[in-house]
Amino acid sequence: MNTNISVMIDLQKIWDEMSAFQSEAGRHEKSVAHWRERAKKSAGDIEELRGEIKKLNARMKERELELADCEAQIKKLDARRGLLKTEKELGALEHELALQQGKKGEAEEELINAMDRLESLEQELAAKTAENESIQSQAKDDIAMLEGKIADCRDKAAALQERFDGQLNDLQADLRSKFRKIISAKEGKAIALLDDNTCGVCHTSIPVQMAIEASRNDKIMNCTNCGRFLYGRL
Repeated sequence: MNTNISVMIDLQKIWDEMSAFQSEAGRHEKSVAHWRERAKKSAGDIEELRGEIKKLNARMKERELELADCEAQIKKLDARRGLLKTEKELGALEHELALQQGKKGEAEEELINAMDRLESLEQELAAKTAENESIQSQAKDDIAMLEGKIADCRDKAAALQERFDGQLNDLQADLRSKFRKIISAKEGKAIALLDDNTCGVCHTSIPVQMAIEASRNDKIMNCTNCGRFLYGRL
């Protein structure tokens, strides 16, 4: 076998292994991003609920003040009833009294609905708080574990890259740059195994005579379509 072909096959194996570790690190990084986003959303949901409860409590206080004011006004109007001298004055008082009683009814109804809503929100907050604690704890543990795997994959990929760069020097000088260019640009595949007279990567048929010569593994040949180096079954 041509020495250069043997070196290329070994280089391709190193590159494939390195790419696998890089891809694995990428998958772990996506998992880390997922956990961080999930933890962030969970914490955000808690803050949103707390904000809604705070606003509801503030609105309830406003309504309580309105209710107290209505009750004070109604009390004053009732106290004036016996002091009125004409039917017109009594009619005006009754009208004002009806308005205050209407406002009081609205305030009471809104307070009742708000209390029901508040109870529901507090129950939801309690449930989400417990869930959030679990999510934050699991996210912390899983992220730590995944970051360890990422570091391990990156270290292994770096070691393989160093090994690749070193072994690339074993390749004939005029083939090095071409091999590196192809493996970097051609989906990480610089050399393809022949399948009869077909390139094993781009699946394009090459001339029969070229395929015969390439299958002997004693001459450097390239696919007429994708430009990859070719070799026959060992």
